[in-house]
Amino acid sequence: MLDEPVIPSITVVTAAYNAIDGLRKTTATVAKQHSAMIEHVVVDGGSSDGSPAFLASLSSSVIYVSEPDQGIADAMNKGIAMSSGEYVLILQAGDILAPGTQIDTIVDELDGSDIISFDVLVTHADGDVHYRSHGLGPKLERSMSVPHQGAFVRRDLYGRIGGFDASYRVGMDYEFMLRAKRAGASCKIVNRIVAIMPADGISARRDWPSLSRRLAENRRIQSLHARGLRDRIMQKAYWALYPFYKRLRHLGGVR
Repeated sequence: MLDEPVIPSITVVTAAYNAIDGLRKTTATVAKQHSAMIEHVVVDGGSSDGSPAFLASLSSSVIYVSEPDQGIADAMNKGIAMSSGEYVLILQAGDILAPGTQIDTIVDELDGSDIISFDVLVTHADGDVHYRSHGLGPKLERSMSVPHQGAFVRRDLYGRIGGFDASYRVGMDYEFMLRAKRAGASCKIVNRIVAIMPADGISARRDWPSLSRRLAENRRIQSLHARGLRDRIMQKAYWALYPFYKRLRHLGGVR
């Protein structure tokens, strides 16, 4: 009798565009796992920096496509569609698994919840920040509280509620998580760091123009998912003050 094929429990999806140095780090960190329970899907946006040739040189354990796309959300949606794992983890080019992280121990935490949310370490030039997961709780109503580099999402949840909205440049993961909450998705929080994210992506930049764009998208997302008049009144009050507060903190050098 032939052995049954091993079906991956986890698919890591990586979106990349002209980011070969980061891509090397991310593919290496996944390859170190040496586990049949994990597959790696890379969606490259048709890079001109050698990324397609690099991907072609990797073993068949990395599934990839290199072609133009409509941005990060579109690339992530492509990767999810190519996935076969029960759970999907998104690590962008440059993100790595934390030292000591073993997929076998992560699989033990995958209890059937729609989202298993771990912590992430964000590395800034002036120090590291522990991005602690708060799951789909009250904090999500005001800002992202599920670091996507630590979020193992059931693939069938994407099938049930849809993928990432490509109309957002920065906040597509926040919009997805609010949509998941409104749909009644279950979420398990595991406050353990599983991934390290360099603060060079568009969602982690600290300059005011980048922060201002994130705030504008968050305001749009919250308005879209308001649950009635009470939410809208609270949002109006919140957004009348919060951007000024953030601007003052930024001018004062407080993060």
